[in-house]
Amino acid sequence: MRFLFLLLTLLIYISASSQSPTMAGMAANMEQTINNQISNIQQQLTNAKANNAPPKQIKELEQKLETMKIAQKAISQYTPRKTKPQPKGPPGSTWTGYLSAVKKGSATFPPHKREAYIDLYFNEAIPTLHRIYNENEELKFQDDKGIGSLKDHSEVMYGTEWLICDCNTVGEAELHEVVVNKIAGTYDIQATAPGCDDGGGSCGMTWDISIPDEPLKNPNVLSGTRTYKIEGAGQSSTVVTMTWYLVRESNVELIVKPIDYNKWLPEPGKDEQTVAQNKLSVDVFLQGKNGKPLNHMAKKFLIRLENTSREPGITINYPVNPISPAEPDLKLLEQPNAIVDDDGQQMEIECDGCTKANFKIGSFDGGGYATLKVIATLDDESVVAGHLFTSTGTTEVTIPKRNGSMIAESWLKDHGNPGDYDDQEISDGNKNNGDGLTAYEEYRGVISAAKFAKSNPNNFGRLDPQKKELGVKITEKDFAVLSEGIKLFESASRLQIVRFKPSEIGDDRRLNKNYRSGHDFDQFVLFLETGNLRLQNNSGHSYGIYDIFDDIPPGTPTNTKKIIIDVEGAKGNYRNWNAAQPLPFTELEKIANVVAHELGHSVGMWHHGDLPEEPSPQIATAANKYRVFAQNGFEITKRPFPIEDAIGIPGGLQSGDLSCIMAYNPYYSWSHRVGPDALDYFFEVPAIRIGKNFCNSSKGTGINSEKFASNNIPLSSNSSPLMIHEFNKFFGDATNGNCLSQIKLKD
Repeated sequence: MRFLFLLLTLLIYISASSQSPTMAGMAANMEQTINNQISNIQQQLTNAKANNAPPKQIKELEQKLETMKIAQKAISQYTPRKTKPQPKGPPGSTWTGYLSAVKKGSATFPPHKREAYIDLYFNEAIPTLHRIYNENEELKFQDDKGIGSLKDHSEVMYGTEWLICDCNTVGEAELHEVVVNKIAGTYDIQATAPGCDDGGGSCGMTWDISIPDEPLKNPNVLSGTRTYKIEGAGQSSTVVTMTWYLVRESNVELIVKPIDYNKWLPEPGKDEQTVAQNKLSVDVFLQGKNGKPLNHMAKKFLIRLENTSREPGITINYPVNPISPAEPDLKLLEQPNAIVDDDGQQMEIECDGCTKANFKIGSFDGGGYATLKVIATLDDESVVAGHLFTSTGTTEVTIPKRNGSMIAESWLKDHGNPGDYDDQEISDGNKNNGDGLTAYEEYRGVISAAKFAKSNPNNFGRLDPQKKELGVKITEKDFAVLSEGIKLFESASRLQIVRFKPSEIGDDRRLNKNYRSGHDFDQFVLFLETGNLRLQNNSGHSYGIYDIFDDIPPGTPTNTKKIIIDVEGAKGNYRNWNAAQPLPFTELEKIANVVAHELGHSVGMWHHGDLPEEPSPQIATAANKYRVFAQNGFEITKRPFPIEDAIGIPGGLQSGDLSCIMAYNPYYSWSHRVGPDALDYFFEVPAIRIGKNFCNSSKGTGINSEKFASNNIPLSSNSSPLMIHEFNKFFGDATNGNCLSQIKLKD
């Protein structure tokens, strides 16, 4: 870590001083950079200790601080030499890194003590030897230079006195030779430290670092530590310890350029083995650093997809029986001159002597994601990591373009930037937020031929995290009959219906069954179908998951097993009612009302009131003193008079807002209530329009609230001068009502 940190510092320093070619300017800039780094590390170390950071983290910071203080001391002692800049040599591989040596020796004849400390720093240095050059040129290159520090102390007994020699300097270092021998499996390094010109002399010590025949592990990273002892005449010995870390670099950058990267989104094909048509094309190319000409070509490109998602199926609902185990959702596609591994996660493109290549990433899932990495192996066996679009771009390219999410950045921006697990859709008049699907599930999408066939060849589409959506499975035959009812429900509920064919949803009704991540709630689809209920005045019914036919509380999609609409029964009821009195709505409107009403039950809506109805028929006689009023408001005085068909009471099925789909209308022929005079009043119910909305209040409307203007007959009670029209509201306010507030899509 010490050396890696130092390399980073050197890179920053060289970049900052690129316009200052003199060693004096280089040293000044480097000193400022090192001082800033020391301050930053000291602050990090203080914070780490204060926050009880792990010992490993504290130790790494302390090592970094120690390294930078060494460099700070070396630079502070630097006195520049007046050297005329020389032309650079021809291009070649460069090395960046650090070399150090500690040499300690002694002798008994003559008595002698010696110590030397050498630290050398190089950034993109080209070794002096073994490069092609013009024989007429002087070998005075500047691109083999670095900065070095030297401290040399020597004590020699001369007669009876000790002669002391000290040399302390900072100046130019030279990377003299770096030879990588792949055949022998070894490498050699030789570098020289700056010489003393302050009169101190050499102090009898060799100022260089030589590392011969070191075993080769990585041709692009040369690192290690070596200690050895040298025995000489006069019982002299010297112990040398060397440490080094050099990284081979070239004047080459690798750029990764995904086409249409900002907008590309994954999609599924028609099945788990078929790639989607919208493949992501990626260009990669080499270029010289800082506009310099290329000095190397590529031998091959290695492309990898890492951390690739493996969601079951291709969307949250399809196929109903996905392959197990799931395969990667994104794959590198086969192409000429490339080798792709079996699961499509690694590709090698061999192109000896090329500078660019192209490959394609195929999508097999609506929510697929991965991290792309590209590496080029150059003709000198060095490697270069690919950067996104620019030399400072990331080397870990998220596919699609993402920012810490499983969801593409562009889709998030277009849909309110939800979190992956958010489920907070809202609808008017309702506080039960969410539709049972997370944002990632809605982004991953569904297969629905009914909804998306016109927009996508594979019937794929994404859902909307800002709208509540409800899944309904229905056959084509039934949809032709029930479609108007589905449209009516959508309009009235403010919910979006997503229609599925039987092949798109399994018998378990699970909508989001295909998941590995991004899942929070098991959501279900409603099964809507036609059938014969064989029940008088009952044209539709919602069945709970326990197959109980008797009335059960309204449910959510989770516990509503199926909805049956008796179309023929609805038609028969309509014809009977219309024969008794002309109705102000059509037979098709009645069927649509039944469909919307039953769908309302499946998302939590109650009847306006489930109070028991009155027994029928009732007979008005002179003895019981019933008061009976016709639709026109006139009292029927004929006795006996039969009061036939359904009789309702206030707060029952037909109470509340009669424009609401959940109010039974038409249902009752008579309204019955007891007046303030304790007499029984029966009012014939007029024909009114059928409900086409879901109410947001329990207050009665129409005949349930308006006064019977034509009826001014006084009540019989002497103590109560009220008129009949002042208390007659037919069925009055709803016992429940406010149906919009009851909508609930998840438990």
